[in-house]
Amino acid sequence: MLCWGNATHHELCLESSVDLDLVIKPTLSKWKESSHIQSVAAGQFHTLYLTNVGHLYSCGNNDVGQLGRHAASDDGKTPALVETFKGCSLSAIACGLQHSMAIDEWGQPFSWGSDSMGQLGSNLGAYAQDKPKIIKFLATRNVIQIAYGELYAWGANSYGQCGLGTVSKKETTPKQITSLIGVPIAFVACGSNHTFVLSKSGAVFGFGKNSHGQLGLQDRESRCYPTHLKTLRSVKVCHISCGDDFTAFLTLDGGVFTCGTGEYGQTGHGVTRDELVPRKIMELMGSTVTQIACGRSHVLCRVGERVLACGYGARGQLGCPHMTFLVFAGGDHSFLVINSDKSKPVDDRLPEIYWRIWKLYSARYRV
Repeated sequence: MLCWGNATHHELCLESSVDLDLVIKPTLSKWKESSHIQSVAAGQFHTLYLTNVGHLYSCGNNDVGQLGRHAASDDGKTPALVETFKGCSLSAIACGLQHSMAIDEWGQPFSWGSDSMGQLGSNLGAYAQDKPKIIKFLATRNVIQIAYGELYAWGANSYGQCGLGTVSKKETTPKQITSLIGVPIAFVACGSNHTFVLSKSGAVFGFGKNSHGQLGLQDRESRCYPTHLKTLRSVKVCHISCGDDFTAFLTLDGGVFTCGTGEYGQTGHGVTRDELVPRKIMELMGSTVTQIACGRSHVLCRVGERVLACGYGARGQLGCPHMTFLVFAGGDHSFLVINSDKSKPVDDRLPEIYWRIWKLYSARYRV
């Protein structure tokens, strides 16, 4: 695993005799589990690592318990096992700014860290939770992705980013997005204050903050309900990644569209203006992009065995090209995982097995 970018809170999993401030080029991690990583989730100043056997490790800042374990001032410098999940296997992880989430092998969702905006979904009445706890409201439901199928949302909602049709300071318990009932959902992506939903048919819905055009709806008006991006109907979007105030869309043919703020060049169009409509990155014409990942103000695109980056780079998060199989980004830091398991998909254009709609045939029945 290669890491680079901001390291002021030891979120990069790199051993050093001195405290690192930033790492400006991809650096090989010597952590014992670094060659067995299935997935990485990055918050603003903390990181979660999910291993191939389903174990969860965390490192970085732990001011509000986002590591999911008790950590002294020096304990967050290197990844340590989150003991709550020691006896079970996890299938998915995710990070917000200062909170974390995970799904176990049975589809049970857990949350921990900051609850200042109700983002833990448990209505704790407390500012933070330092140990993972099951979200009781969803305990009877089998969660596949952290947001999938019957879609529930909670947390900050000042821009309508929960998609509930209303604006409020926060929603402390999960509520179903009723306007998407009946829509077969394939994927959900969250930015700082905006959200995107991708259906199995490739329809794209956006809602939340839109001050920079990050919803791609040709204006700057925020939406409190899922709104269809009609401009993307014909391009076959298969993956979406959100940054702070911008969005990137990956298409089935390997093209990349972006919209939103271009203040640091993160939209990849060679300009710093806002893009109110998703615009194809012409610099990538002729290349087939297979993975995209957005940090706070930067983007990584995988093209073959190269990784191309654009956007804010003052913390070293743009790195430089190296061979890789998986790309991850968050906050002001980035990760590349060289995965030796060739059987696992490394192409964001290929749907996970549970996204697919199958046709079943038999002598008597056809579905």
